[in-house]
Amino acid sequence: MLDILIIPGGHAGETMPSEATREEFEARVGVLEREVEGEKMVTRHVLEQARRNSDDLAAIKTRLDRVESRLDGVESRLVGVESGLGRVDGKVDSLTRSLPEIVGEAVREAFREERKGNAEFSKRSPDERSDIRDFRRPTVPHTAARR
Repeated sequence: MLDILIIPGGHAGETMPSEATREEFEARVGVLEREVEGEKMVTRHVLEQARRNSDDLAAIKTRLDRVESRLDGVESRLVGVESGLGRVDGKVDSLTRSLPEIVGEAVREAFREERKGNAEFSKRSPDERSDIRDFRRPTVPHTAARR
């Protein structure tokens, strides 16, 4: 004896029942079960990938936080370097403005010393002057002078 089941079927709003044998019904149920199992596998796979991605993103975020922290340290050191450079720049500008005066004063002082030395030199006896001239004059070996 064949068992006949009535399965509602049809399309969009039709309520016409269709007849199927138990084997056909079980076949249809088997197809549905496999589809459901396949959907479960896909869902499990998607969830596993989401977990892995979540773990990867957490690791990346941790590393990014460390990089940002180090970058903040570099930024603060750079501010210090810029400040120091500004001070050096100010000193160089000040020296640039003062240098002509410093050089002028040094040259005037050298001239004063030279005049003072010449005046003292003039007060010495001729023999002392000769000794001083010889002392001031660099000595060159005779072999070097011939070349």
